[in-house]
Amino acid sequence: MISDADDERLDRRARRTRSAIVSAFNRLILERGYASLTPGEVAATADVGRSTFYEHFRSMDDLLAKTLGVVLAPLAEGCLEVHPSARARLALEHIWEHRRVARLLIEGDSRSIVLRGLAAQFQVALQRGPQTGGSPPLLPPDLIALQLAAGQLALLGAWLSGRSGLPAEVLAVALHSTGRATALALLAP
Repeated sequence: MISDADDERLDRRARRTRSAIVSAFNRLILERGYASLTPGEVAATADVGRSTFYEHFRSMDDLLAKTLGVVLAPLAEGCLEVHPSARARLALEHIWEHRRVARLLIEGDSRSIVLRGLAAQFQVALQRGPQTGGSPPLLPPDLIALQLAAGQLALLGAWLSGRSGLPAEVLAVALHSTGRATALALLAP
């Protein structure tokens, strides 16, 4: 019989393994970019087997999406709220601290995966947000989410290039304001 202590030990081991895979992934992106990475290389760098990689992630795109999901969620989650969340500012500070990797992901071959991941986060936020009564939205929710994600990535890319000099707090307000206005305009035309 497996005890709670055994379950906790397995959970900790799984978290350590997952963390090792994500860390290896991040290191390899900095060294070689995303497009040429393989699950085998990430697994070898993480010092785990390739099958272990697949126990945690379906593919390289899945690894990228899940890794980014944690960071991108705060940018989308409060898109219909009146005020931006503090979590969005913290997420932007994290992105700035890791701007070299962030720029590679936003500007490189992985941009479409990042865009889809952020759009998925917006779609969740739009479903959780207050429902507008009356007329149907101008666009289907998935297209609204894609519009919001594309707009945020454009502004994030410019910010990460260092052209603006804006602090994360100001960018958080700008992203929230434009995202909210766009979402509301498209949800209740």
